[in-house]
Amino acid sequence: MSASAASPSAAASGAADSKSFDAVSSEPVKPASVTVTLPLSSPRFLAAHASASAAPLPGAYYALSVMTLLNLLNYCDRFVPSACKGLIASDLHLSDVQTALPMGAFLLIYMLTSPIFGYLADQGHVKRTALIGAGVFLWSLATTAGAFATDFTTFLLARAAVGVGEAAYATIAPALLCDFFPVASRPKVLSFFYLAIPVGAALGYAVAGEIGEQYGWRASFLVCGIPGMLLVLLVLGMREPPRGTQDAAALHGEAPVAASAALSVADSEGEGESSDDTVGWPEALQSLMGNAHYMHALGAVTLVSFASGGIADWLPTWLVRVQHIDVGTAGTLVGAITCVAGIGGSLSGYVIGEWLDARGVRNAYFVVGALSQLVTCLFSAALLVAGTWASLPETACLIFVCQFCMWLNVGGCSAVIANSVDVKIRSRAFGLSILISHLGGDAISPSLIGAISDESGGNLSTGFSVVPVAFGLAALLFAYAAHNLREGHGDTAGMLPAGKSLSDDIELRLHESPRSANASSATEFATIETDTLEAEV
Repeated sequence: MSASAASPSAAASGAADSKSFDAVSSEPVKPASVTVTLPLSSPRFLAAHASASAAPLPGAYYALSVMTLLNLLNYCDRFVPSACKGLIASDLHLSDVQTALPMGAFLLIYMLTSPIFGYLADQGHVKRTALIGAGVFLWSLATTAGAFATDFTTFLLARAAVGVGEAAYATIAPALLCDFFPVASRPKVLSFFYLAIPVGAALGYAVAGEIGEQYGWRASFLVCGIPGMLLVLLVLGMREPPRGTQDAAALHGEAPVAASAALSVADSEGEGESSDDTVGWPEALQSLMGNAHYMHALGAVTLVSFASGGIADWLPTWLVRVQHIDVGTAGTLVGAITCVAGIGGSLSGYVIGEWLDARGVRNAYFVVGALSQLVTCLFSAALLVAGTWASLPETACLIFVCQFCMWLNVGGCSAVIANSVDVKIRSRAFGLSILISHLGGDAISPSLIGAISDESGGNLSTGFSVVPVAFGLAALLFAYAAHNLREGHGDTAGMLPAGKSLSDDIELRLHESPRSANASSATEFATIETDTLEAEV
């Protein structure tokens, strides 16, 4: 019997073509051993191993709790200026474009410094919890400093400084959590971690809006900024997890493939914590740019970031102008909708993605992204058309649907990014995704919407017209990835074990019992990865 291996897609991580395997004889005389070489992009094999990987490391749930709490504060601080935009503009005499530029300055510094912190975090000797603690303190200090701004320039500089602190945190925290938890748990863990985004944004809108209305916008910055400097103490109590332990466990655990089969990984180099022989930036960029799952997820996330960034920055002001409500009411309404819809959307996206993946749907999280962003595109367009004449409850319903669907793909896309790259470049993968998604996304959309509004005589609905276009393009890119990337992502597509080169394959050995060492079992084994292996009896 002979068998050949079909060439796998280069989508997951640029892995080499899969090799062939030799079947055992049909004579059940003695135990046989079948050597199989599979590409690291084989998601079904890796998902099987992930199900048998190690439990969370000690301190994992404390780390998840602290990181989620800080992520909540992160987004609370970020959206204080958006909630108080009208009050700040009135006090400092700013135009629509000027009120949007501080968010652009924050994002510019945030995205430019993220790859730097990603590189630092990927060094084996650097304590990542120390970098996170420093980042939290810096962004909280800068938020507090914004309360003392006297003009456009000082306010702009304070918001830009917030970007440095948040870059240190947002780049490192997801990769740190990945080292605490098993590979199979990462979609759930990251979905929970990113629940803090809508909740934090909601608090930023609601708390800052109400405090700003009652006590002035400067009080909002003080209330949201000072607590962060105290919460740094929680970071100091976190353990520093070894790099790559969970990834190695996923590759070396017992996989329930067949009743009489046991899989072992022949190459056991790089098990446990990564050494200091880090991958350089040229190799890291080459690996990421050749990783189609990573690049498609990044492109779609960038388009969603463009649309969602414009909504986050301008939606309360749009409600004030179109629905003629006060700043406090607008902030509370947007905050409540963002909180409920964000939590519901994030959790629903994880559940739907896992449900589709369990039923063999290829690229399940890309499918979720395509459908969710299509619905968001349609309802955001309807919101702009109906917003001028619809009642406030009707407008709130349209906003809720948009927000709910917009959040459906958050945890899944983060898991794709986390699991499709090598552990030695994971922090840089997140750092680069922050750079690109903000550079082409919410770093430019608030200013663009403000500029279009100024040119159209203050008509924010005209400025918002770019939002449904971006959602529609994101839906198309998600759909293209779901349809054209041959290898389904699963939970761990394209993951490389710590210590291996960026394009190595895994050599597996299938130990057969005498009773099962026949053509039938060989054919059964071929079903481990039907997209990669073809058996011929």
